[in-house]
Amino acid sequence: MKNFHWPAALAILLLAACGKREEGAVPTAAELPAAAASAPALAASPPMAAPMSASATLGILNGYLAAWNDHDPAKVGSFLSDDSQYFDSAFAGLQRGRQSIVDNTIGVFLRGMPDLRWETRSEPIISADGVAYEWTLTGTNTGTWGGVVATRQKINLKGMTFMRIAQGKITYQSVVYDSAALNRQLGL
Repeated sequence: MKNFHWPAALAILLLAACGKREEGAVPTAAELPAAAASAPALAASPPMAAPMSASATLGILNGYLAAWNDHDPAKVGSFLSDDSQYFDSAFAGLQRGRQSIVDNTIGVFLRGMPDLRWETRSEPIISADGVAYEWTLTGTNTGTWGGVVATRQKINLKGMTFMRIAQGKITYQSVVYDSAALNRQLGL
């Protein structure tokens, strides 16, 4: 598998899962076991919005990263739906709602590394309702970061993000990176 690209393969698999039903959603009649097939019919789901074009999705991603790089938490938050969810695999856990994400994730990162910069490392992988991309985060820890006093260490962290987008807003994102590498770079 000389030319196999594992991060891209993982991104494709995770994007394919983006269309799966959310936890707690009602299953369709076809998904019910045979014994439950005689249950009353389920209500029809509302029609889904038309998928966005790849260029529109890429525009949202580029605007979102530019807002981060402008160090403007309100502008970053403007790309999120009101009920957006943000999962950080190592730091903030799951945040629900735009304001929670701005306060507990975006604000924390921007206070901890006021000079932070996000850059994509390869072409994003775009689906009808999502995008996956590899990134590099650079900056210097000159501010308090989640209660940890500034270490003044330079950060060069690599990771991946998987996003769902609907009606022009980010509704979900999962950020995956090596927290041990981050802690080493912070000098912790």
